[in-house]
Amino acid sequence: ADRSTLITGQLQKSFDRFSFSAGYTYSKTKDLQTLYSSIATSNLRNSGLDGTLENRNLRTSGFDVPHKISLSGTANIPFGIQVSMVYTARAGLPYGWTVANDANGDGIAQNDLMYVPTSSDDISLVNPADWDRLNQFISSQKCLDEQRGRVIERNSCRQPWQKFLDLRLARAMTTVRGQSLLITADVFNFLNLLNREWGVNRETPLVQPEFATLLTMASYDTRGTASQADDRGRYTVPSVLPAVDRVIVGSSRWRIQLGAKYIF
Repeated sequence: ADRSTLITGQLQKSFDRFSFSAGYTYSKTKDLQTLYSSIATSNLRNSGLDGTLENRNLRTSGFDVPHKISLSGTANIPFGIQVSMVYTARAGLPYGWTVANDANGDGIAQNDLMYVPTSSDDISLVNPADWDRLNQFISSQKCLDEQRGRVIERNSCRQPWQKFLDLRLARAMTTVRGQSLLITADVFNFLNLLNREWGVNRETPLVQPEFATLLTMASYDTRGTASQADDRGRYTVPSVLPAVDRVIVGSSRWRIQLGAKYIF
């Protein structure tokens, strides 16, 4: 089951030597399980379990992009050169935080959403001294900090906005017998060419399409004898906490592509 809402609008205007277009799309998509694969077991691994296997909760879809802005313009400038620019900005994809190993005993070791502790007494750590580091990390992430005392909702965190500005210069020249030569120069991520601090895109690395892992369940608490399980997991905190909002090098660098096309 899924539920979707889509609203879009666009404005266009043309002048003698200039044309402009602006568009905005709002969407809201929810589902019981985001289907990333054609294989059932892959879908179980790649989508966090929110609720039970038989009764999943309707949550934000892993494909949900609530906002997208598109701006484009074309202008004819001296020397027969045409300049085109396209700006695209969209909200980042959603994700959640999970626990490594099979915390809920359903046979899948990587799709269990994390319980967010309220204090050191609310979680059993293999090394209790790790609480301060864990607590600081939780406090630094709004989507985690706001959900203390419960299992986080699937896809309740979100990646940063992605923004791109691309530029094209084109010059058409007549040759012989009505034939022509078109020379183009495309600059991708033009803002980063102007300033190395601009056009930088960031993202939290994910272990699966829908989630990142913060804790690892190592064992269960016991009381009295070793056979009397408390059913409360004991967790380890990684020595190096997950990287958040890392620079995506490939899409953050500016690039230039030169081309030529001869038209007969």
